[in-house]
Amino acid sequence: MRLVWKRGILRYKLWDHQHELFDIFDNATALKTVVNASRRWGKSTVAILYAIIYGLRNPNSQIKIATKTQKSLKKTFNPILKLIFEDMPKGIVRWSSKDDCYQFYNGSQLHIHGTDLQRFEALRGQRCDLGIIDEAAFCSDLRYIVQSVLLPQTLTCKGRLILLSTPEQKATQSGEEFKEFCLEAQLKGSYFTKDIYSNTSLTPELIEQYKEECGGENSIEWQVEYLCKFKIDPEKAVIPEWRSDKFVLDDDFDPEHNQFFQFYHKYTCLDLGVKRDYTVGLIGYYDFQEATLFVLNEFYVRNTTTPEIARMLKEAEIEVFGNRPIYRRVCDSDNPQLVNDFVHLHKIGISAVEKTTLEAMVNTLRVMVGDSQVKVHPRCELLIRTMEHATWADSEQGKLKKQFARTKELGHMDALAALIYLARSTNRTTNPVPSTYGINLANTLIQNPNSESHNRKEFKKAFVTPARRNKSRRRN
Repeated sequence: MRLVWKRGILRYKLWDHQHELFDIFDNATALKTVVNASRRWGKSTVAILYAIIYGLRNPNSQIKIATKTQKSLKKTFNPILKLIFEDMPKGIVRWSSKDDCYQFYNGSQLHIHGTDLQRFEALRGQRCDLGIIDEAAFCSDLRYIVQSVLLPQTLTCKGRLILLSTPEQKATQSGEEFKEFCLEAQLKGSYFTKDIYSNTSLTPELIEQYKEECGGENSIEWQVEYLCKFKIDPEKAVIPEWRSDKFVLDDDFDPEHNQFFQFYHKYTCLDLGVKRDYTVGLIGYYDFQEATLFVLNEFYVRNTTTPEIARMLKEAEIEVFGNRPIYRRVCDSDNPQLVNDFVHLHKIGISAVEKTTLEAMVNTLRVMVGDSQVKVHPRCELLIRTMEHATWADSEQGKLKKQFARTKELGHMDALAALIYLARSTNRTTNPVPSTYGINLANTLIQNPNSESHNRKEFKKAFVTPARRNKSRRRN
């Protein structure tokens, strides 16, 4: 047994279905390999066993594992390690309190840390031959851990990283970042999914039982937790009616093809962020004939000045409207000084939106979206992503006050806030198209007063009302 352990011949500890994932880890050549696996698949067991075998086969290697919290080490990792180490002879791998890691007989080290309270900083070092991030969608500051903590350590030793997780139902920072890593790996051929049906240790009857417990095939829990699909729980989504395939326009959409576009009211709306949130500007118009709000352009920026926002606003308006006048510009009312700067320093007419409760304003937008009265140009990427992933805050305080969730990528759902203000400020009752538009006056009963058949005097008589005629007679 000692020889078996020293050579790392430990795959007998895996279930049959887990060998395929082990081979994915063992044969990976990409800098980052990403695995999206279901609950109870045993992905953590495979990852930990692979890390141990790697350390045994590669002397003096540095292996680093990050998981979501320090508490999860005790609840998840320690029981798995206990099972793996149950038949290990003494002296092969031991815990070193001095170095806060597992020491291998051949000089390799295995460091395991949670990522809460910035404990991931303990993973820093001079070298990382193998880095594993377990439950990546739930780890704090995922992209920072990957790009700034672990990845630089692989540079001189040709190390590689493995990210594995189940998707997150909420629009959290790391949940969105894990999704982005999945998309990136998919393009590079280093992305793998393992749903519940690929777990051959479970019987079909047991899988069906758990499907029913989740609420059936279409339940959000089954789709996310067991089929590994990236979905937002409709009960937590701010705009559950949104469908990008339905409400996002084609790339070649051109409003100029509509003959009434020149008359329709044009709008600009700002949601002003100061530090960690975005300042987002949306530019659009309201099509009175179709009763639809079209959002054609956006801009967003963090930590900038009022002159820079003013410049971006003007450029975004000109890009889609040229020099046509803007019917109304609005922004949130939280920063009256910025509004004053726009008006007096930058000569941009803008006013604060009239707010009600957040829920009421959200419901106004939900009704419009549900009635297909909102369309967005694909160039508005931040707005589209926000509409897809915006959720209510999950904290107790957020639930009490009905606040939007906040993520690193989407901010405080600032693009959604801008769209809410835009929908609230849209004039949907006034028809801006002139009543005489399209009428050929030459074909009307009253002809041009300069024509040969009618002199100016006869033309004026046609417009003399009976009241004016009687008044003229009395005067005579």
